[in-house]
This record gives sequence, structure tokens and C-alpha cells, in this order.
Amino acid sequence: MSFCRRLPVPLKLQIEAGDWYHVEELIRYPQQERKMATVDLTLLRTSEMIEGTIATLPPPGFKPRGECQVCGLGTLNPKSHVFPDTLHCATVPVVRRKACEQSLKPYITLEPGTLCAGGGNSDACVGDSGSSLLCRNEDNGRQVLAGVVSWGRGCAVPGEPGIYIDVAMHRKWLLETISGPLNGSASQREDTEEGTFATKIHVLGSRK
Repeated sequence: MSFCRRLPVPLKLQIEAGDWYHVEELIRYPQQERKMATVDLTLLRTSEMIEGTIATLPPPGFKPRGECQVCGLGTLNPKSHVFPDTLHCATVPVVRRKACEQSLKPYITLEPGTLCAGGGNSDACVGDSGSSLLCRNEDNGRQVLAGVVSWGRGCAVPGEPGIYIDVAMHRKWLLETISGPLNGSASQREDTEEGTFATKIHVLGSRK
């Protein structure tokens, strides 16, 4: 899953300075849905199966609580913009929406379909856009892809949580797109059994 939407196709994707994968298609979130016009989601469909961490899509209405992990390849120092060769993960607390909205006032309004996490000593940073926010589903203990890094004001600034795309809010589109054929044609099946391959997605994340 990616934040950047202006990439040439075909292209090659390298994961954690390891294997290369051929990207066949970039599937952008349908921006014609005006209520979700700021959803910066793009799926990359690869020719090969990506080896790595698999997270389950969150169930309908999933609300993450407590601490989650954000994992990415962004800079470890916002002043130097030096990017690591290996994946780094940070533990961040989920922030309630009202508290997050309060921290953004008076100049920024929190968009629908987003969630907040961080605001302490650990955070996503420059280069982490599109990275995974992995949380535990308290009902079954599974690791789920709860969010995708979108933006933030600074990095690890106390009282300034990071903003993530709320994956549960866009679950229907993700399921239809992952299950569908190439060229962005969505599957007509709206009901997909939980735990099947269509509800799982490859992410950058720890194996814990």
C-alpha cells in the first residue's frame, strides 16, 4: 500500500534492500467520492508474490486501542534526511479523535476516514508515508493493518500525533480491489469470508 500516486508503470519495487518485484498496476483510490476526496491510498499490484509480513485487514468498524507499531523506511533524523537501508518500527499510542482534533486546532481540520497515533517520543517521519500502522485485534489477537501513514506536523513532537488513513473505513474498496482482476476492475462480491486470502495484505512490518 502506498501514499505516492504519481509513479511510472511498469516499474520495479525493492523491499528492504532485498528482492525486486515487478509492479504491473497502480490502483488509486476513487477520488470521485467527494466525501473522501483526500484519501491518499494507492495499491501496487505485483507480478510476484511478495515475501514478508502479512497483516489481516481490520474487521468492519474496527477501532484500534492502546499501542500499535508503525513500520517504515523513513528518515531517523528529520534534520538530516538520511534514510536507513533496513526497516525500523516504533511503538505509538492511539490517540482519541477529539484529543487529536484539539491538537490540530485552529488551523487544521481532521478529515473523515483518518485516525491519529503518536504524540510522544516515537513517530513516523519523512519518507514513511504509505507505511503500516499495525495493531492487535483484541477479539482474536491477530495483527491487523489499522492505518497507513499519511502526514504529520514534524516528527516525534510532543502533543502532535501523526495522521493515518483509517483502513477499516476503506475496507470495502480494498477487498473489492484485491479480489478483482487487473486494470482496477473491482470484484462484484461484497461479502468475503474473514481469514481468506482476500482479507490479507503484504505490509512492511515486524514479524512479532
